[in-house]
Amino acid sequence: MTVPTDKTYPVTATNKAWQKKKSFIDKAKASTKTGLGAALLTAEARWAGIPWKDLDASTQTVGSVEGAQRNLAKAKTALIKLNAAKKALVVAKSKAMTTKTNKALSKAAQLAASNIDLALGQAAKRLDKISLSDFEDALEKAQKAAIINMTKINVYDGRNVVMTGGSATWDRKVLKVSGVAWKVGKADDHKGKTLTVYGETAGNIHYEGISKVFQNDMKLQSGSGNTANFTA
Repeated sequence: MTVPTDKTYPVTATNKAWQKKKSFIDKAKASTKTGLGAALLTAEARWAGIPWKDLDASTQTVGSVEGAQRNLAKAKTALIKLNAAKKALVVAKSKAMTTKTNKALSKAAQLAASNIDLALGQAAKRLDKISLSDFEDALEKAQKAAIINMTKINVYDGRNVVMTGGSATWDRKVLKVSGVAWKVGKADDHKGKTLTVYGETAGNIHYEGISKVFQNDMKLQSGSGNTANFTA
């Protein structure tokens, strides 16, 4: 779950509600200046600044790895504002805890402060349940879906086949080839060169039983034993 069903700030913990519960004497005496009102105003403002939409993975369109990455980035930015709200709630709750035991206040004001303490604690618990796990899961799912599996790898330098491979995976960043056999030289001889990689995409039949063909100009980044890694 990324956002709670109830996203409202508790009405009983607003500064407006708090001021209504204080008597004229409560407001007049220096001994009743607790700072709770100012803390509640800050908590309300920070809560109002939470970008709920950016924290709700269920409303986001993924579409691609890049889309999932953008959604996660926005959620991380939104989380900063949410954490600011949580911090403001903690400060206001602390003020309420002190205020509810202030014997200089009327009984009604003390009770109101106690209710504010309770309401802010419950609100904080709602925020504590928020995480980015849904966004991270969506990114992982998109990354897995974006991986292209292929077989029958042939790597060309111009018209010459310099390497073959049994299988490979391409995640749009790194092509990882296994079952490598160098036909010309060895990996170090081709490192950093731009080579043309061909492969058949496993499980993706194009037409008449023929697999789709992967073709891309790539640079050999590393090669060891029967493996090699390329980047576009």
